[in-house]
Order: sequence, then C-alpha cells, then structure tokens
Amino acid sequence: MKKIIGLLLILFLCSTSFGATQRSLQLLRNVGDGNSQDYDSNSLLIAALKDAGDFAHKPTGALKLSTAFGSPMDNLQLYFLGGIADNNTFSFTIVGWRAENGPAEFIASGNAILGGQKVLLYPETGLTATNRLWVDTIVLTDHEWIVDPVVGNNAENGVASLIIKISGLKYFWVYITNADNTTTTEAGYIRVYWSMFED
Repeated sequence: MKKIIGLLLILFLCSTSFGATQRSLQLLRNVGDGNSQDYDSNSLLIAALKDAGDFAHKPTGALKLSTAFGSPMDNLQLYFLGGIADNNTFSFTIVGWRAENGPAEFIASGNAILGGQKVLLYPETGLTATNRLWVDTIVLTDHEWIVDPVVGNNAENGVASLIIKISGLKYFWVYITNADNTTTTEAGYIRVYWSMFED
C-alpha cells in the first residue's frame, strides 16, 4: 500500500511541476489593421495613464494570470509579429496591475523591428498568415521594474522575445505606439503573444 501511495505521489509531482514548466503561445492582443497603434507616441500614452492609470481603467482585455493558470509561474515571455515588410518598426509599453486595485505599474517600453522570418500560421488559430513577420529585434528604451527584463534577440531574421519577472503582478497589458503602416517604415497588423515558464 505504501508503495502505491509513493508511486501516486511521484506521478502527482511530475504532473504538477515538471509537466507545467512551460506553456504554448497564447494571443494577448490582435491590434488588427495597418494603423495598429493605441497612441501616436509613447509620450502621449504616458500622459493618458496619468489621468486613467488606475485599476478601474485597465483595458478589458488585460491578461489575468490567475485566470490563465490558477497558480502563476515566475516568468512572462512576450513575442510580437506584424506586417508587412522586413525592418518595419513599432514601439510598445508594458504595464501591470496587482490584485484587484491599485495603479498601473510601468514595467518597460521599447522599440521592435520586424525580421525576415515569416509567420506561416497564426499560433492561436492555425490559419494561414500572409505578409506577416516575427519581430527579430527588441530594444528597451526605458525600464523601471523590480527585476530587469531580459531581451532575447535574434537579429539575423530569427525571433526575439522579452522575458519579465511577474513579481506579484496579476494583470498585464501591452500598449502599441508608432505603428502606422501607411508610413511604409512603421509596422502594422501587430499581434502580441505570451507564454510562461518556470526557472
């Protein structure tokens, strides 16, 4: 009987720990069209958050980690894609909120550059993507978070990601700026994906 209980305990630990060390990509937001920006610039976004940065004004689509998994992992990993050409650029700002009240907490802002690796299928639907490219370069322009975010770049037309320690936050959102593809130099059709993993 003790052997059976021991075996069940091992199986339980494997399923709840080793089997939950990473997650597949999930869609955080699909900005949609060629003018994929929430604001024309990061400065306008920061000004807006001064007047509407409290918990009650957070975006309705903000990622709620406890809803996603029940027990959050330590590391939030973000990926970006967009259109329509290699070297098109856009900017982003990441904020978070704790529990069920409090202000928006600034995490990081930066610039992203589309690379040459094509998005063949959208991860969340499996549908064919046309003229969509993964971001291969992320450059942080400002970050004030408790633990410095980690950028994993692959500027040789690979895929870049941004890793953030959640440090007690429960909700996250990524604002997009400087993303008007009608300019021909800025990216549009931005999608943001997220995953999590344990150290």
